[in-house]
Parts: sequence; C-alpha cells; structure tokens
Amino acid sequence: MNALNIESGDVDGSCLSQEVQGSGDGSSSATSKEGCKPLMSILLSLPQKQLELLVFYLATWIEQYGFLNKCLGEWLYALLACIEKPLEPSTMGDIRNICKSLITIRNNFCSKLMPVPDTTQNQDSDQMEMAGEKCHASNTSRAHEYINSLNLFIYLIGDYFSQKDLVMELS
Repeated sequence: MNALNIESGDVDGSCLSQEVQGSGDGSSSATSKEGCKPLMSILLSLPQKQLELLVFYLATWIEQYGFLNKCLGEWLYALLACIEKPLEPSTMGDIRNICKSLITIRNNFCSKLMPVPDTTQNQDSDQMEMAGEKCHASNTSRAHEYINSLNLFIYLIGDYFSQKDLVMELS
C-alpha cells in the first residue's frame, strides 16, 4: 500500500503514484499508472524533514526518468511552495539538482526541435509538407507548452531559491 506514515517519520517515495485498476466490469485486467495530485492540506501538515525527503525523492525521480507529465510539475510546485527557508544544505543541493536536470532536459528537447534544412525539395515533398503541417502545428504547441513549463520551474528555482547562476547558464 502506498502510504504516508507521519507518526514514524517515514515517507514512502511511491506515494507520488498509485495503481489504478481497469474498468470494474471485469472485461479488462489492465493496470495503468496514474499520478496522485498533491493535496496542500496534507503537505502543509507535514514536518519540514518529511517535505525535504519528498524533495529528495522528486529530485531522484527527475534525474532518473525526466520531467514526464503535468502531475510531476504539480508535485514540484507544491513542494517548492511548502518548503520553508532557510533550507538545509542537502535540500538546497536537491533543489539545485532538480534545476540542473530541468535545464538539461530543456536543452536536449530544444536541440531536437531545431529544424533540419531539406535540400532535396520536389513536388512530392511539398505535398507531404502541406499534409503534415496540421500535425506539426499541434505538436509545436505541445512542445512550446512543455518548454514553458520547464522554463517556469527553472526561473522559479533561480529566483526564489537564489540560484541565479543556474539561470545564467541557459542557452
């Protein structure tokens, strides 16, 4: 069971996600992973040591798996909002690592978006380009949304947690 045991001081890192079973009619036995949204009422009731441990788990998660979805962003924002300053050096290091990971993810993602010039243009490729423009437009807006969310967290950490040296490294 993915539980948060406040009394013993244990915070299970798996509390960031839970298993959700398929439909209840028994026709599907598929299991999917769906993130649990952070509840501020619960996070604000946690002692700082447990919030710091959650920041550590989140930093480890982002380093290993990347910045995968909106739910992860909600957790990051909620934890950054609840953590009290001044921070323990290890927690500040975890927040710096989160920011560094986000910068790396952003830079890698942006480098993949750079258009490659096509020198072999002919009529068939023009028709393929026109057909693919609609698909490209929706992918482009999602890409910009993703980059904007990464930028938000990078600048938030840089400004609020006084890590401006990391923001200056953006390319």
